[in-house]
Amino acid sequence: MARPKPWEVDDELRASVAGVTRDGVDELDQAVIHALQVDGRAPFRRIGEVLGVSDQTVARRFGRLSDVLGLRVLALADPVVLCERQWVLCVRAAPEAATEVAEAPARRADTSWISLCSGGTEIVASAGGDGVESLLFSALPRTRHILDVRAHEVLHVFYGGAGQPFTERGPLTESQTARLARHVPAGVGPPPRMDRISRRMLEVL
Repeated sequence: MARPKPWEVDDELRASVAGVTRDGVDELDQAVIHALQVDGRAPFRRIGEVLGVSDQTVARRFGRLSDVLGLRVLALADPVVLCERQWVLCVRAAPEAATEVAEAPARRADTSWISLCSGGTEIVASAGGDGVESLLFSALPRTRHILDVRAHEVLHVFYGGAGQPFTERGPLTESQTARLARHVPAGVGPPPRMDRISRRMLEVL
């Protein structure tokens, strides 16, 4: 099995290294993101031990990904575990207004992720539970710059969700993933009963 890669190149030299994407994300950045998908609560020290770098390097990379690219680590209830519906929302907007239109759903707690696609003319977002109705009719601004809106219900999740990272083939090896996953509770058990009080507690948490 392949050993963890010893990333020892300083940040200042990273721009000249092959494999950097258009967003300035290199393989170490991708590994940090993959590690946080496996365990979003993992301290930088543990991630650094798995990746073969210092915790300061991980903290510096995370800070740049957060400040420059808007990376956020969120704790969200899995709609699959809660037997709730999951939606993918596609909004086509005029390029000059796409960012403004995307800000409203991006601020909502029931939006798990959001992205600008198609050259900044299409907004793609994921919402769990019954939040898609309020997302469509309340969160999106009423503006002529919205050209088209489509909502698609997720019928089956082939990969990802509870107990799995969203990246199936990321830069981490199986051994590295297993080392991080040791600190994540295994198995989700039967779906919990969510009453009004439970949902309020979940919102606070």
